[in-house]
Amino acid sequence: MPAAIIRLVLVLDSNLPAAYTENVRDGAAQAATEHSIELIVHADGKSVAGEFGDIIAKQQIRPVTGIVMATPSPDDMAAALALAKNAELPVVTIGPGMDIARAIGAVLHIGPDNFAAGRAAGEQLRDRGTSRATCIKSPANTIAQDLRCMGLRAGLEQPVTILMLPDPGQSLADTAQRLLDRRKAGDALLFAATNPLAAETASLSASRASQPVIIAAFDPDTRYANRLAGGDAAFAVDTQPRLQGYLPIVVLANAARTGALPTSNIATGPNIVTPDDARKLLLPSSSSRPPQPANSARSDGVPDTKADIEDASPDSNSEDSAVAD
Repeated sequence: MPAAIIRLVLVLDSNLPAAYTENVRDGAAQAATEHSIELIVHADGKSVAGEFGDIIAKQQIRPVTGIVMATPSPDDMAAALALAKNAELPVVTIGPGMDIARAIGAVLHIGPDNFAAGRAAGEQLRDRGTSRATCIKSPANTIAQDLRCMGLRAGLEQPVTILMLPDPGQSLADTAQRLLDRRKAGDALLFAATNPLAAETASLSASRASQPVIIAAFDPDTRYANRLAGGDAAFAVDTQPRLQGYLPIVVLANAARTGALPTSNIATGPNIVTPDDARKLLLPSSSSRPPQPANSARSDGVPDTKADIEDASPDSNSEDSAVAD
């Protein structure tokens, strides 16, 4: 008798950074090929709950074995998991949500502990003698970015300025220039999410031999990885999105075949990458893709046209200022 088909669905929220979703899809596709899994990807812009509703509605026609889901929204995660529970479909969540996923219905979560990742970045900067740091968030302003900035404060043991990226309006080069003009030698900029501005800022800072600013970034894209390998940036915090795509496919396939599941969540980060080992970030699957233009519009809200940058002072009462103790 032929083995039953294992059909898994990967559901990716359209609000996730493009570089993240590309790496997750690559990892999932590799695992599906290696383990003889039929993989279906849903990433067409619907809400994850809407995607789950469509999948469940078609169970009689095209049954699936399990679902892998990534979303930055706790509310969307809860709504989707409730639908899956009623349909008795196992779900592994990835990316943001390690602190809540299993409590609201996921069988497992695979991804980073974002607070711990931010703290690790802060410790790295503290070890480099930095006492002034700015945590740069994208307009998506996800809980994951909040946790990373809070962790940065804990690791650095100093007040941290929080800076929201401006609305679209200015070229990457001009935005990077303005960021650096407001900082002194030895200050640090940590990009809390994938952002092409990180590579541009690292390149410009490295050209200022007399007044370099320390640049670090989460979930680096290929351009940043190249800058890091060239010594223009200090480090990257890699939460290994490719592994986040790969592992849940293996876990759900094994559960379907044997009934066994891991008993605790699986952390894929923090993984600190320095210039010495930056080349491992340049996987063939990502480095072979044509790079996006430096000032192209992207789905993760990165600015590409003119706008002002307004820094929030650590001493101000602004909601986006210093991370409190």
